[in-house]
Amino acid sequence: YPDLSQARRDDILRVVVRSMDEMVFIEGGTFEMGDFGWKCDFDPAEVCTWPCGAPEDRLCNITMMGDASLHTVELSSYYLAAKKTTLGDFDLYRSVKGLPPVRSDLRDRERLKHLFDPMNPAPIKKWQEAKDYCQWVGELSGYPVDLPTEAQWEYAARSGGEKVLYPTNDGSLKLGVNYAKPGGKMLTERVDAYSSGSMLCRVLPRRW
Repeated sequence: YPDLSQARRDDILRVVVRSMDEMVFIEGGTFEMGDFGWKCDFDPAEVCTWPCGAPEDRLCNITMMGDASLHTVELSSYYLAAKKTTLGDFDLYRSVKGLPPVRSDLRDRERLKHLFDPMNPAPIKKWQEAKDYCQWVGELSGYPVDLPTEAQWEYAARSGGEKVLYPTNDGSLKLGVNYAKPGGKMLTERVDAYSSGSMLCRVLPRRW
């Protein structure tokens, strides 16, 4: 970007370097992708190992329609972003592309300012937007960065394809910890509020 100021180019460089530094290595392997079933009368807050004491032939579907049949998938190793893309980084990307900041029409409202903290997760709603951002990072870094496939996402979320119901720290889902309590506030957390979070981009290792 020769037409940009040195300060702006430095900002872009920091985003790209940080994005690559925060990638985590996922060892490839083979796993059963899809609905592996769970015991029917389970407590989301319970920590148990599949099939949680239930007969394997009497498990209930995890998916609402039961249409995600198990199938074997083999994946090569890859890298996955350990944190969500920040609003500040995504705003910089949009600025470089000549686009306005996300929800620029709402940013002057005092009561909404907390939603636009640069360290908040970027509210990317369109698949193509996310893909374009990942490929922009890839173009500048020289690595093949792209969105993860559904299989890559599930494999990582299930700790390498283990039969885990919820991709949390212990496989359980706790009220007030992993989701809001009834009547509580669902606030956006800064990306740096926790050691890791949901992932966006992935990169395949170079083949030499």
